[in-house]
Amino acid sequence: MSIFFDFKVGLNGRRFRRAVDGDKCDIEVIIEHKYTEKLFGKPDIGTLIELSTLSICMINENKEVIGFMALCDHPNIPGVDPSDWEVWLHWTSRYLTFKKHNIYKYKPKFCNDSENTMYFYTALRNEFCAKLKIRRAVEEDNDDIVRILAKKCPRLHELYGEFYISEIIGRHPETDRQIIVADQHDQAVGVMCLNSEINYDMLQNTYEVDPFHGLKKATPLEKERYKRTNTLLHTFGEPIMNGKWSPFDEIKRKRNLKIRDETESIAKQDKAKKSHSKVNFVRNITTQSDDYKHQYSEDYSERELRSSNISLNVSQSVANILEEEPFDYEIVNIDKRLLTVPEVLSCDFLLQGFHLLEAAFEIMKEYDYCIIRVPCKDRSFHLLQHFCFVPPKNNISSDYALYVAHRSSVLGKLRVRRAEIMDIPQIAQLLKSLDNKETLWTIENTILLKNKLQCYVLLTSTTLVGIGIIEQPEQIDFIRAKFNLDAHRLHKYYASEGYNCGISTLKAVLVYPVFEAHFRFFAREMMRFSGSYSILWLTAYRNKWLTHKANSLVGSMIPLLPRKSEIDCTSIGELRRIRKLSKTVIAFSSWFLSKKLTSIPQINVDTRLVIVGASRTAMAFLNTLLFSDSCSYLLFTNVTLISPNGLPYNKRSKPISEMMFKKYRTNSEKFLKSVPYTYYVNIIQATMVEINKREKYITLSNKERCAYDMLFLLFGKQFQHPDYLKSVFQRSDKMSQYTRLDVPKASLKPVINYTPTNVFIVNTLTDANRALNFVKAFKWNDMDYDIIVYGATKHAYCCLATLVEMKIPVENIIFVEPFPHENIRKTRVSYFCNVYIDKSVTEVLKNLRIKAYRSYYFQNWVTDSDNFVTHVDFLSHHHFLRLKCSAFFYYGFRGVNKQAFIAIHKSGIAYDGGILIDHEFRTKDHSIYAAGPATRYYRKYYADNKRHKYYDAYEIGSKLGYLIRNQLDPLFTEVKQEQEKYTNNSVKSGLVMETFKEGYFKLHLTNDFIVDGITCLTPQSYSLDNFTKLYGLSATVLNNVHLRYTAKKLDNFYKFFRAPWAYFIYHDQSKELFAMAKELLPKGQRQGDTLAEAMRNIGGKLSHPSFKFQTGLKIKPSFEKSPHVEAITDYVIEWLSEHDVLLPMYLQPWQVTQYGHDTNYNPALGKKKNSIAKLLSNIF
Repeated sequence: MSIFFDFKVGLNGRRFRRAVDGDKCDIEVIIEHKYTEKLFGKPDIGTLIELSTLSICMINENKEVIGFMALCDHPNIPGVDPSDWEVWLHWTSRYLTFKKHNIYKYKPKFCNDSENTMYFYTALRNEFCAKLKIRRAVEEDNDDIVRILAKKCPRLHELYGEFYISEIIGRHPETDRQIIVADQHDQAVGVMCLNSEINYDMLQNTYEVDPFHGLKKATPLEKERYKRTNTLLHTFGEPIMNGKWSPFDEIKRKRNLKIRDETESIAKQDKAKKSHSKVNFVRNITTQSDDYKHQYSEDYSERELRSSNISLNVSQSVANILEEEPFDYEIVNIDKRLLTVPEVLSCDFLLQGFHLLEAAFEIMKEYDYCIIRVPCKDRSFHLLQHFCFVPPKNNISSDYALYVAHRSSVLGKLRVRRAEIMDIPQIAQLLKSLDNKETLWTIENTILLKNKLQCYVLLTSTTLVGIGIIEQPEQIDFIRAKFNLDAHRLHKYYASEGYNCGISTLKAVLVYPVFEAHFRFFAREMMRFSGSYSILWLTAYRNKWLTHKANSLVGSMIPLLPRKSEIDCTSIGELRRIRKLSKTVIAFSSWFLSKKLTSIPQINVDTRLVIVGASRTAMAFLNTLLFSDSCSYLLFTNVTLISPNGLPYNKRSKPISEMMFKKYRTNSEKFLKSVPYTYYVNIIQATMVEINKREKYITLSNKERCAYDMLFLLFGKQFQHPDYLKSVFQRSDKMSQYTRLDVPKASLKPVINYTPTNVFIVNTLTDANRALNFVKAFKWNDMDYDIIVYGATKHAYCCLATLVEMKIPVENIIFVEPFPHENIRKTRVSYFCNVYIDKSVTEVLKNLRIKAYRSYYFQNWVTDSDNFVTHVDFLSHHHFLRLKCSAFFYYGFRGVNKQAFIAIHKSGIAYDGGILIDHEFRTKDHSIYAAGPATRYYRKYYADNKRHKYYDAYEIGSKLGYLIRNQLDPLFTEVKQEQEKYTNNSVKSGLVMETFKEGYFKLHLTNDFIVDGITCLTPQSYSLDNFTKLYGLSATVLNNVHLRYTAKKLDNFYKFFRAPWAYFIYHDQSKELFAMAKELLPKGQRQGDTLAEAMRNIGGKLSHPSFKFQTGLKIKPSFEKSPHVEAITDYVIEWLSEHDVLLPMYLQPWQVTQYGHDTNYNPALGKKKNSIAKLLSNIF
């Protein structure tokens, strides 16, 4: 994310940017307390940066901080509540109305102490940001306007010549077109072309304009019909409008409503089962509406959402709130002609384009909507921040994105206040389409009974356009441990806010979609009134679309990703509690928004991104693209995922099924269900069968077309049928080398190979569930059976482990391993590449008494009349083997999907054992990218040993995600770094360390003592994903592991790397710790060498030929006393304090006093008190 504002100040290159926590030291240096202390006291700069609504730094051309300003949404006056500062500000004028005259009978003494007098100063935007002069265009503006339009639309000049603007203004005044210009110094610097004649039918058929009432004016008959059919208005609103209830009446708790009695009876039944934690979302699950499926893409595996309790409400999409009448108070008065903005262009004044939009509504007063269509492939511009994005309809692909702005959103004065009883009628109209009685009961109880909930309304003039309900949070520590919440906020500045840490939870928020530009303003005001600094929204995996949990602000909030590191420490009580809670709570997603982030405008990226495949590479690509640090201001509106089975998880998957695959933290069921993919990605369950590169669309197996601006082929390779592409290969062998062009040639078509019922080629969880259900039937029927597992891959061993875990008798399991490969040119190295692991796995299979046949290769299977495989034939170099078969698990050949393979070849994409790509993942067509094991670098790179299949798929997908995100981010500016130069290609041997306790653990270090190889094999259920974090670290960082191993003080790597000291390595932000430590300056200095530069200088001196050993002995003690060591110490302690929720084993600064008391007076610790020097002497 770019923290710089896109404008400069002054002639010397001064710029403004957002302040970050790293600026704290620089700001404290430039503060002159003799001037600031009387005005602001002695504030904590870090707190100001984190808790202020907007904090700004001014920097010079050398990027040094020379100024700082912190802005808040309320005066910083002690004793005045932030939610009541407006009342306090106007208190004097209110008090004069009711005061008694004799109160001021005696005139007070005049105070001449000007230093202690408080003043209020106001600054208006127009005084500093002068508005451009907006006027109607005249014929004399032709040259200026044509010049402005020609910069981005040269096609207009080619079609209509040099005087088309003059002709529109002078010769065709009767048209419905209006042209307005922004004038500065008698020269047009901006132009807006308005047109009220549009293709209305095209808009209705292409875009979802139903949430805006079709952009039509409601007739009186429709309004009356709307009111009569609104049951909520009849039940809740009419008693207030008819005078039966007043704001001073107390509503009785009992009502003669049958539906409420039913609700209360159900609530009583749930109360006994209800957990005290709000993170348990099992209750009140409603059935999803069919209307939503037509408007939003969703994984088909989530179609059936049923609750154990009977649901009283049928939830509709939030986007359909206004499907019958968006505004009942005469805000909408649009006829069938619409106000459109075909071109909104300006030269150097793009930030002031909003003034043109205001003028457009003032000139054309009979219209209330302004729409603009922009090409999807174009970058967003500043004016679109004041519009609302309108998605296209289902199965409709448009080259243009539609944006809508409403008059009240542009010219109206919005305000937020607490909900009152008189707001109930308008709230009932807002919730009419949802028919949500539960929400209205909650609102009534909140207003009248003053319970723990807080209700706020968003108003424009006197019309209610939004409602929000906030509640107190629960289990904040658990949420911090589960999600990357600390990556978006610094917890240390919120610790003084109490147990809730300044966080509130959104229960429900509903706002008319035309006010999307003000969603973050609504959230900021709710935070101000509730006294919090951040808001969270939690929704369970199966409860995403509940009406009473609807959230219109979700598009303006930041989705939180689950932590990639698993909590695997049972020796610490706090972590043991969090681990236990994470296993019992169902998967749920979380969104976050802080007051500081509400000042960041949101930018939409409308580029049509189509991802083919749902592999680990594809999931990593989506996680990085959609949920990385740029998600605070960047929103991708047009992302589509195409996969035969949708997202790689099932609605009702079984833990035993996950054992059939390699276990990754980021591939587990709970992790995937905790990521809100269905909110941001359109899911299509189909297979790609054709790629049209010229017209940029792909054809799917369901005969539909999917257009794209950027296509990503991330499908990888799967286990295939034994006859995979056999007919295609045979036909290609028979074809002659030369074929005349006038001779018709049959196109390649995939031949569907039939797979018998009891043959399982497991590639997905769906395949695994079907296979395991088939195997379970053998146990129930108590019949004689043989299960054959064929393959020389890790998946085959996972299948064996799953069958043993299912209590399948080992005498019924047969393992056939086709190793070494039948082709003598293939590698003869085993899959594990380690002799100890090969021996261990062989011994385990032997001890389990599983029949194993090695060096046998599949030949054929024999089926009966019911198409069940009865026998399977195998052949070795010397023997023929026929085995009885009841179920056959085949893990043989791996290849690309047959239909996708033929689509790639027919499209002309270069393929040579894989899709050919360059170093930036691009094919020859620069709009098509590919990544994963199905790719290969161009031969000109000579990089066959660097193919993607040799690297972690998640890292490959993340790298592609960062590349595409930076490419589409309009605020990103690439800074090219100097490439490292390699002086030689020699490989130096390193150090190999192995331990055999609790399993086999091998650690390989380079000659520079850097970890470059890890091998683990253990029967224990450890989180092996955490051990991958050791890769690339220095042995010194790993607590001098090489010295301990050499001194024979270490014989169990599992115990050593699972000790409490090592858990900072597995933290998500550990890379940030190491990266920031290298950039630290000496303590108390603003300038000087960073730690990395200082170490590099010392290394240069040590490597010099004239360097003497005695000089090195002098450098070491001097460096230990340098300010760099103090800076590192302070930063590490601060970092540990910030991440205390997952690192409670480290001593915190506030615990030093308690620790000193315990070590001095506790008899259990008295004998263990040793100095660091003595401890090291004992170890070494």
